This record gives sequence, C-alpha cells and structure tokens, in this order.
Amino acid sequence: MGVVLWDGTEHWLFPLQKVGNKGSLGQQIAGMNQGDLGSFQNILDMAHGALQKSTANLKHIIIFSDGDPGAPTRPYASHRGRPHNRQHRPHCRHAGPETMMSIAQQGKGRFYNVTSPMICPRFLSRKRP
Repeated sequence: MGVVLWDGTEHWLFPLQKVGNKGSLGQQIAGMNQGDLGSFQNILDMAHGALQKSTANLKHIIIFSDGDPGAPTRPYASHRGRPHNRQHRPHCRHAGPETMMSIAQQGKGRFYNVTSPMICPRFLSRKRP
C-alpha cells in the first residue's frame, strides 16, 4: 500500500510498501492535510510508476476525490505490470463526477457513489473478483 497526496505539490505520504503496521499507516493517513488537486495526471503517473515496479499479484489504484481535478491525458487501462501480475485498475470513490466515472471506466475499474464517509470502510474491505 502507498498513498500519494497533494497538499500544494504531489508527493508520497508513504511509498508503496508491504502492509505491516496498519496502526502506523492509519495514523499517517488520519494526520494528512490534503489540498485541492488541480489535475489527476501526476498522481496517477506516480501511482502507476510504483505499481509497474511492484511484484504484487493484485494491484489497484484507489482515488478519493471530489472529482473536480482535470482528467488525465494518458489512459491507464492498457498498461500492465510485470508479465506474471494482473493489470492494476483504478477504483474511483466519490459522489458522481463524470471525470471519476471516466477514469474508472477507462481503467476497467469501478466507480462508487459514496455519499457518506461512514460507508467507505465497507468499500475498502469488500473482496473483489
């Protein structure tokens, strides 16, 4: 797991890594101070680059956003990791913006219409095919 954050610039809150101490990672996420991202392009490039190098069997990019950043200019649906790995798929979670739906569709992922933060843990723990 890794988290790319925008708080004035795009950077890793913590880089892609094997999940060990969930409490420590959760504290970092809870303490982050995100901003209003201008474009999805750089954060998707960062996430995609890290997943390309990863040997994980299952790869996902999960985007939490209000959907108003600019759409990426490069498609991510056709990119694959190492030959023995599955394709990573963007999963967009927010209340319905077209950009988010388009990213999920192009990446062969899913869009979730999240209307309350209380339901996010259900989406994150759901087993996917």
